Amino acid sequence: MVTTTSNTLTYSSELMKNYLHAGIMDAEDAFEALQDTNGNAVLFSIGTDGVFYATQEVPAVNNTTGGTGTPAGWARTDISTAQLKHDFPGTLPTCKTMATNQNPANGTIGLAMVVTRNGNDTLYLCMGNSASDTSWLTSPTWVPCPFDDPAGTSAPSPFVILKVFISEASDGQYVAVDINNNGLVQRYYITQGSGGPLWNPHALAIDLQADSPYSSCLGRAARNSIDGIYTFGSVGSSPQFMYCPLWNAFGYGPPTPTLLNLPGTTGGFNQPQAMAAFPNGGADGTTDLLVTATDTAAGTGILYYLPANLGQGPTSGTQVLTHPAFINVAKLHADLTNGVLTVWGLNSAHEIIYTTCDYAEVTNPAAWSVPMPIISGVDMVSPYVNKTNDGNTIFASDGDANLYVLTKSPQTGMWQTMQVTLPSPDATAQPVVFSSYTTRLTLTDTNDQPVGNAPLQISAATRAGFYINNLYTVLDTTPVIINTDPFGVVTIIESVNSLHGTRLTVGEPGGPSVPINPMDKPFNKAASLNTADALQNAVITSDDGTTRPLVPSGASQDDLNTAAQANRNLATAYASLSAAPSGLTARRVVVRPASFGGIDEIAVDFGDLFNWLESGVEAFVSIVEDAATGLYHFVAKIAGQVYRAVLDGVEKIVGAIVWIYNQIKTLIIDLILFLEFLFEWKDIIAAHNVMKNILTLFVQNTINNVGTLDTIIASGFGHLQNAINQWADLTGYDQTANQVTSANRPPQDVSSAPANLGTHHFQSNAGGAVTSYSPPSPGSVLTDLENLITEEGDAISELASQIQTQIVDQFGALSITQIIQKLAAIVADFLLNTAQNVLTTVVEVLAQLTQGVMDLLNTTIDIPVLSWLYKEISGNDLTFLDLFCLIGAIPVTIVYKLAKSEAPFPDGAPLTTQLINASSFAELQAVFHEGRSSTVRDSGQMMTLQDAPPVTGDALGKANFSFGIFAGVGAVAMGILAVIRSGDSGNKKLAAMNGVANLLYIAPDYSPMLQHDSRWFAALNDAITGISALKGLTLDVYLSGKKVSSGVECALNTVWNVPVIANIIYSKDNPNAPDADQYVIPDSVGNFAFNVGGMLAPFSEAKPVIAAQCVLMAVYAGSMIYVGAKQI
Repeated sequence: MVTTTSNTLTYSSELMKNYLHAGIMDAEDAFEALQDTNGNAVLFSIGTDGVFYATQEVPAVNNTTGGTGTPAGWARTDISTAQLKHDFPGTLPTCKTMATNQNPANGTIGLAMVVTRNGNDTLYLCMGNSASDTSWLTSPTWVPCPFDDPAGTSAPSPFVILKVFISEASDGQYVAVDINNNGLVQRYYITQGSGGPLWNPHALAIDLQADSPYSSCLGRAARNSIDGIYTFGSVGSSPQFMYCPLWNAFGYGPPTPTLLNLPGTTGGFNQPQAMAAFPNGGADGTTDLLVTATDTAAGTGILYYLPANLGQGPTSGTQVLTHPAFINVAKLHADLTNGVLTVWGLNSAHEIIYTTCDYAEVTNPAAWSVPMPIISGVDMVSPYVNKTNDGNTIFASDGDANLYVLTKSPQTGMWQTMQVTLPSPDATAQPVVFSSYTTRLTLTDTNDQPVGNAPLQISAATRAGFYINNLYTVLDTTPVIINTDPFGVVTIIESVNSLHGTRLTVGEPGGPSVPINPMDKPFNKAASLNTADALQNAVITSDDGTTRPLVPSGASQDDLNTAAQANRNLATAYASLSAAPSGLTARRVVVRPASFGGIDEIAVDFGDLFNWLESGVEAFVSIVEDAATGLYHFVAKIAGQVYRAVLDGVEKIVGAIVWIYNQIKTLIIDLILFLEFLFEWKDIIAAHNVMKNILTLFVQNTINNVGTLDTIIASGFGHLQNAINQWADLTGYDQTANQVTSANRPPQDVSSAPANLGTHHFQSNAGGAVTSYSPPSPGSVLTDLENLITEEGDAISELASQIQTQIVDQFGALSITQIIQKLAAIVADFLLNTAQNVLTTVVEVLAQLTQGVMDLLNTTIDIPVLSWLYKEISGNDLTFLDLFCLIGAIPVTIVYKLAKSEAPFPDGAPLTTQLINASSFAELQAVFHEGRSSTVRDSGQMMTLQDAPPVTGDALGKANFSFGIFAGVGAVAMGILAVIRSGDSGNKKLAAMNGVANLLYIAPDYSPMLQHDSRWFAALNDAITGISALKGLTLDVYLSGKKVSSGVECALNTVWNVPVIANIIYSKDNPNAPDADQYVIPDSVGNFAFNVGGMLAPFSEAKPVIAAQCVLMAVYAGSMIYVGAKQI
């Protein structure tokens, strides 16, 4: 908890399972990755359906689409079909080949696609597109390029395009096309003529067979003002390799090619296998070239370098790196950014390898880092260096059609792996399930009330993607502004596939910053197993309560001791580095090979070594301290070679501990399961079933007795005049609402990330819920009520207006006495002259609308994430009532267990079974009265002594605790729905959800019913509670969006103040009443907030009123949770 400006920021971070309503994008037939000017990825691909797609990373902040982002984080657009439908009536062609390129200076994007139909191909170009405004992707301008040779040469038949090469250069766009001409490769370059694109012949100096392997790429040699093309192939067994300008820019005749070669280590020339040209930073747009070859004689692979200045005659490549990883490289990519040259290769072992060097030392073999496999099992790759932070980025797919995005942090050196997630149109689809670091921020004011819609500055130690308040957001070292939701909350979720995550910094603008390290808790737990016995005794507990050892049997005592010592060392290192200044700067350092103390140990980057180990390579690892620097090093012996990496950051320490456990045969996935927060779903479902039955039986009991409500109301109003007379003279309650809430705060665990899993996903997905529920027509039943509310409309609106200006706008600063006195002045006349008539009419209407209420509670609802999750943990379809009982049971179980070290309603426990199996409200009352002092009414029903204090530690205490939490969850749910409904107030599905959420919101009022409280105001409270429940499930649905519903709500909450004030007076006059400071006053402040918020219903579509209601709901929720927690 940290105070920022006048507010307080608290946070909870957990390693926990989380969920995303999205689908994972599979690998395509081909793909190439580019980036927009903000460093967000733009992936161009040919789908398995033959469609050309653009898939954009669309964060909520700093995207280039002009939109507000998406929850999934990526948006996929078909960029070919519209054009092809226009050009090809009937059967559409399919896209078979594509090419992309991006200008290194201004980022403009060029695209080419080749489509085929009936064996004939057509070329389309879309060049010079903006990378700062990518909205053009929704309707790209394609230029068809039918074959048109200025010399009049006819196109071969069939017309087959082999390859397309494009370049977005500083002085224009360049396009070259290879076609199949009777089995030979024929090359053209495209220029723009007066009548459209022209196909200009480009003579190849060598004969290339169309069905033989060859490779080409565009580039620009020195002293050339235009682009040329590098080409290699073979004639027989002889390598053929050359560069040639696309045309002769200096005169007539064909351009002159330059022959190139790759000298072998033992003589002769090696056959080129892959190459990549890269802009070398010169103003003239020239490129250098890197080429790989396999030197069979030497049994190794070689990386060659050719500068832009190729010379006039045959030019040989310079061997800059020799390594087996470069054997049989199929694809090569290169990038020069900020003086660092990065080279990626995909070799025949299906490994992505990469190496770097300072460009100034490109020809010095010692300047290159050790080529290391970053990911294995790969069949396609498209990498780049992010221009906003120099981050190494790789898109890769494996043989199982999985597409991965790997990013390397320049600040921490660690790699993260993610998948591309696309919006899912199906509410019932399985969500993406992932391990996450989930951080929940809560901003409160000096009175512990939420500060909604307030700006927070949030930054990350390195660029990474997060799901923040249900929008995908990219954070970097520069802070961005994220507003709290109406409840003062920001939820930040980072998907992780290992233990290392991203540190955050949060603060209010102008206030101090708060560092947050989500890795602290899981790392400390892992490192705490620092003895052999602790390691052997550690167990993984599954969600169903079953356990198994963390460390499989068979680990030797020596291995356990070694691992325990390593954990102690890493704990020391972590503590030391955590205490150091947290500011990180980009440090894209090339780690060169080096030896230590004369020992042949190769210095490598830890992040790269970590990913190599993830491929499954056999390794022996250890942790050693460097006495000279005090830093620990990670040492790995792989295939007889020793590699050493310095652990100079907390992320690296966290990464290292994974491999310490791996040495004792504990897999990464098992270590994560051991460290993740445990959702004990069996106990959560048990609590859900308990509360579901209580709510079900309460509603059924209310329906059964709806005919008696008017009698109870009449009796209560018989006491009203005398009660109101006491209000104005009530003194002695000088504490303000703010003082009460500040002194009586709910347990902090209520705000934890795990406790709010359900409410977070409700907030994220409620708008996408689907249900078959359709309310029956009320016919003319509502006519009398509508007429009455219309007649009293002005009085109700005036009442609500006065409540807003005289109480709500200054609620926190008013004392309890002042609130009561102001209520007396505002509502007395309405209560004495109008309210009873309104309530009696409402009851008459409700009595005719109860049919179908229970059907609503039991109607299934498909809500993304939550319906799937409920089915997984319970085996049942989710109903309206299940939905809210689930999101309430999660915090009930978690918070209670953290307080009492046991679940409130353990699965299978006697009390749990009794409450679930009770078949009537009377049976429930009997459960709560077992073993307690009681008296008996004439009817034989049981009732508690009126003056008995709240029960602690028994069934009623657990119920009251649960009711308090359910009230909080109901408040949040109704606040969420208020925001959603503000633009769709007539939506009956949302109104029905709100009606069921109201059952949670009013849950604390069930307690007096269970206790048979016979005081007149308690009976009135019971009646109002029943009316509220039925009204929410009927009138509010039928009349959703109409003033009648809000008028009834205002009147009902006006009357609801009566039992609240009567209880205060009663507690003051009766020494045996519950302690006022501990129970009555906090409870009353919460209830006043509840009531005056409800009295604002006539204005509840206005955003300021919604915001005020959310704050009042939070006051009520906090008070109810506090009072409930005091009773266990």
